[in-house]
Amino acid sequence: MLCAVARPLSVPAWLSTPLLFAAAVLGLTALGGALVGAGWPVVVSSALCGGAAAVTAVAQGGAVTWRSPRQRALLAPPYPMSLLLVGMVFASMVVP
Repeated sequence: MLCAVARPLSVPAWLSTPLLFAAAVLGLTALGGALVGAGWPVVVSSALCGGAAAVTAVAQGGAVTWRSPRQRALLAPPYPMSLLLVGMVFASMVVP
């Protein structure tokens, strides 16, 4: 599986994808709230981190150029799981 630019994804880009995904979702939520004048705060949810974990593991897992099989074994399964766990721990945290 290749990226939109038809190149394999580097490991640092793969590691930053969930953070960029979460920032984009939170930013769009805040922008939408500001446009309609909503009084509700933007919160981090476990669903947001679950989505970031899914994007990382499923959508891009096969597009990464791993340096070694050991690197893949150490990063590919635990990284998305840790994102999901962080989402559960920080669920309902208000973003200023």
